[in-house]
Amino acid sequence: MCVKIPIWFHNIINTLMKYILLFLLIPLISFSQETHHPLIPKYGAIFETPFAVDIIDPTMAYKVVIDVTEAPDDPTTDVNQIYDRVAKLMNLHAEAGVKEANMKFVCVIHFKAATSVLSDEGFMEKFGKNNPNTEIIQLLADHGVKFYVCGQSLVARKLLEFPLNPNIKPIHGAILGLSHFQNLGYALLK
Repeated sequence: MCVKIPIWFHNIINTLMKYILLFLLIPLISFSQETHHPLIPKYGAIFETPFAVDIIDPTMAYKVVIDVTEAPDDPTTDVNQIYDRVAKLMNLHAEAGVKEANMKFVCVIHFKAATSVLSDEGFMEKFGKNNPNTEIIQLLADHGVKFYVCGQSLVARKLLEFPLNPNIKPIHGAILGLSHFQNLGYALLK
């Protein structure tokens, strides 16, 4: 026997379900609106995601080599967003419970990003202002990130006469650095 539900009752149930669903989602929505920086202050802001599935093993060592090639539209005033993404990567790992000692991150810098490796003094000589990347590079280096710049890019972009940021070491070429770290088991992040 089939029982027919009156339409008004069906509408009440639908309305109640919408309010219950909204009531359950409000805490998640309010969680996701504020950012924080669990490891790297000021950069790499992340949202809380209590609804996310845990896929990270906090006891594992995470080794990543980041291919830094791009530069902002105005590299004389804007921070390179790839460095901010490295900070986000570190903050996300920290949020997932990975200890800083288990984060092995390396930036290999070349192509358009090469100007970001100059010290404030070198940047001032070349562009007449301080390097906008000095602070973030220092913060990342303080948290264990290693930086290497392509020697080929330094020559091609005529940057050899300017002092480098002391956290950045020149290597023969970016492709050598990227292949070296991948052979050591580092995941490549472009």
